Amino acid sequence: MFHIIHRAHPQLWDALAALVREVGSGYICSTFRPDEFPAERWCEKLSALSIKPAPADAMAAGETLARSIHTILSERRAGFVMLDELNVRSTEAVAACARIMAARHPEHAGRWGAFLVHGTSVAYPNLNRTGAIDALLKAGAHLSVEMYPRCSMALRQPAPDDWLAAFLRGEAVGGAVFPKRFLWLMDRRRELNSVSTLSILTGVTNSYLDVPEQRISFLERCLRVWSGQPGLGELFRRDRGGFGSYKWDNNPGGVDRVTDPELDTAFVELWKRTCK
Repeated sequence: MFHIIHRAHPQLWDALAALVREVGSGYICSTFRPDEFPAERWCEKLSALSIKPAPADAMAAGETLARSIHTILSERRAGFVMLDELNVRSTEAVAACARIMAARHPEHAGRWGAFLVHGTSVAYPNLNRTGAIDALLKAGAHLSVEMYPRCSMALRQPAPDDWLAAFLRGEAVGGAVFPKRFLWLMDRRRELNSVSTLSILTGVTNSYLDVPEQRISFLERCLRVWSGQPGLGELFRRDRGGFGSYKWDNNPGGVDRVTDPELDTAFVELWKRTCK
């Protein structure tokens, strides 16, 4: 669905840009739109924390975020807007934003949403303590789940496929117990009778694909396991943009970097084989 890039490094994501244009679904996602890339296939990544000037409280932050989303979409500056990201520090602001969007700008439902923070100990019910996830679901916002298993950790497991399935679903496997995640989110959506769509992001940086000779084979393994999970077919529908990726960037000062200039081409081939 969303492929998060840094526009200064197009050599890392030009194959993804071509894919998005070819299939007519999914988005290139960044803080600033790449030069000459069509606005309708670009998603603006809007920080849920770095708001300037700093708001007085969470309600004011929510007002600022909602106003920004409305302006961007009304002026057609982007085809989609995603808040980056829903985590324990941003829950109140995101909840306020979602309630304002639902009340004042229901016409934008389905064209904005939020990324849900990655982490092996992240439990989605904790992100919902302020009602943020419920508010997003009630507003018809898109929720994109960050799922970045580390290759070396997964391959150390006695049963890597079972571990990867539990990682996504939010279940116990072997000695690992993953908090409530994707299955809980799908159940919550059903309970609220929400029209929100869901997607996943998989990590493509060196920090997650940390066994260089197995980068592509590990991505293939993740997607084979995840696409085979019952009830999760919507995540791999081509007409909905399929699965997304994080982060096509080679900033020397950054922690999350992609240094293989051919990775995007291999990733696109994998996307086409997986998303139908």
